[in-house]
Amino acid sequence: MKSLKRGFTLPEIIIALSILAILTSIVVVQMNEANNTAKDSKRRMDINLLKSAVVSYKTENYGAVPVQTTRCSIGGTCPTEVTTSLSPYLSTLPADPDSEAYYTYETNADGTDCAISAILSSGKIYRYSCSADSFSTNGITDAVCGTANKAYSVSDISFGADNFCNQGNANPSNPIYPFHGESVSWVCEGLNGGANANCTASRALDGLCGTANKTYAAADSSYGSDSICVNGTVNPINPSFPAQGSSTTWSCDGVNGGINVSCTASRIAVPVDGLCGAANKTYVSSASSYGSDSFCNQGTADPTSPAFPTQGQSVGWDCKGVNEGTNASCMAYRGLDGSCGAANKTYAALVSSYGSDNFCNQGTANPASPSFPDQGNSTTWSCDGANGGINASCTASRLLLINGSCGTANKTYDASVSSYGSDSFCNQGTANPTNPAFPAQGGSTTWSCDGANGGTNTSCTASRLLLTNGLCGTSNGGVFASAPTTNLCNAGSATSVTTAAGQHYSWSCNGLGGGTNASCVASGNLLVNDVHTEADCTNAAGTLVASDTAGKKQCKFTQSVNPGGSSGGWNFSCPGGWTAYKSYTQTVSTPSSWCKCDWPAECLYLGSACTTGSHGWSNSGQETCGYGCYFGPGCSGYVYYTCYSNISARGCY
Repeated sequence: MKSLKRGFTLPEIIIALSILAILTSIVVVQMNEANNTAKDSKRRMDINLLKSAVVSYKTENYGAVPVQTTRCSIGGTCPTEVTTSLSPYLSTLPADPDSEAYYTYETNADGTDCAISAILSSGKIYRYSCSADSFSTNGITDAVCGTANKAYSVSDISFGADNFCNQGNANPSNPIYPFHGESVSWVCEGLNGGANANCTASRALDGLCGTANKTYAAADSSYGSDSICVNGTVNPINPSFPAQGSSTTWSCDGVNGGINVSCTASRIAVPVDGLCGAANKTYVSSASSYGSDSFCNQGTADPTSPAFPTQGQSVGWDCKGVNEGTNASCMAYRGLDGSCGAANKTYAALVSSYGSDNFCNQGTANPASPSFPDQGNSTTWSCDGANGGINASCTASRLLLINGSCGTANKTYDASVSSYGSDSFCNQGTANPTNPAFPAQGGSTTWSCDGANGGTNTSCTASRLLLTNGLCGTSNGGVFASAPTTNLCNAGSATSVTTAAGQHYSWSCNGLGGGTNASCVASGNLLVNDVHTEADCTNAAGTLVASDTAGKKQCKFTQSVNPGGSSGGWNFSCPGGWTAYKSYTQTVSTPSSWCKCDWPAECLYLGSACTTGSHGWSNSGQETCGYGCYFGPGCSGYVYYTCYSNISARGCY
């Protein structure tokens, strides 16, 4: 049977269309709002781009912006100078998404402030102010996080001068400064219905290895209580414990931009003790290298390539144990042969010390300070080698100083001698010439005895007499006050002069070379009358005084005063063998007993008085002087008495 199909009624259709219209209008409204929101978002982004361009320009132009006191559209009615000033900081000039119009721009007169604006879908104006560095929408202010909205470094300790909100109010108003590796959040709330901004300040924490960042002993089997990281996050989370002889690496990652650090735990392998190699020995002095000898049989040489020792020296190194094994100290020695120094020589006799000469060129002197040798002797020492080297024997000798000295041939030979015979030319030194010729009669031969080793040379002479007979000189037969000393011989050799009786002098002139001798005689000086000599006077205790004969003297004999009687003084005769020549008178005060008046009545009258003092020589035996005596009443008459002075000295010959 055929079914019947029922259609929609008109009311139903109207209702359906109404519902559809309502739904369509709702969708259209919502779509328009979404479209407007998208357009407004772009407008805000464009204003922000233009703001960035203006700020960049200000930074490079000492805080000024392109001046435009009348509002204009960027890329449109604005002068070319504004567009070209901002274009370097923009890839393209932004334009309004709806009207394709440009955004407006205006400044104050000096370019220190500016405003960039856009018209939103709602008809409100979205504006950026350069002086306030803020955005606004016709009194509605969207919140903007401040400079504290950032990540702080590990060394930062506070927010410092950073602000929490550039626009809006912070909530909470004073956020706590974050600890290392943590963060703090706050909200910048918009004004007058403006949008809020969520802000966060974080503080970095550098990664820091824990106590597991070390080398473990071979016997260790786990990290034990050691920490993997002190700061930061372990990566990987659970590092495996290293096997013997290996290591495990992980990182302690910093937080909030902190530095990551790499950490390593190593584990020592089985210990190996150091052991010296074949080079640990003494090498002969002629060796120049280690050859094939090894430094270490076990372990590692430190230094890795020890220098080969010089002669007499040593070089040390360590064979370092491995994996906490013990170290071994090793030493290579090299022998040094002893070698004599500059003192190993013969010194001149006049040298008295080694001076700057060294005892050993190599090795050690034994004894350390050898004594300097005496003349004609030597001193011996050894230069002992080192490290098994050979010892050297050294000797310093010193020459004997020999001064030349003439031998017995240094003399005068008689004329009859014809050779040196057994006489030697030199007692010390060397004769130069070696065999001097024997001198002829009356001649001589000279040679030198040359010293040795710095000694002096001595000149020597052998002479030979010429046969000469003795002949007295002009002093023979002469008269002298003392023994003559000159003109004794005209030929020959004079002997010493002797004094004979009677003051005669005698000597001989001996012949030379076998010649005859001559006897010579001279007389001494004679007194007046040529009987006695001056020496005879001296020998007789007399005194030589002048006489009246030129060139000759007389002998003065003196006698003590012996007063006489009233008749005056006295005198004496010359000694035996002597004859009086002239008297020398020496008077003294005449005593009253020598010459006086005999009677009391007589008056003493001084006539020719005897003077006191010395008088000249005269032939008279006495000097006379007189005293007169008056007699009679009133002494009218007188008697003259002769008085004699005392003679105390007499001249004799």
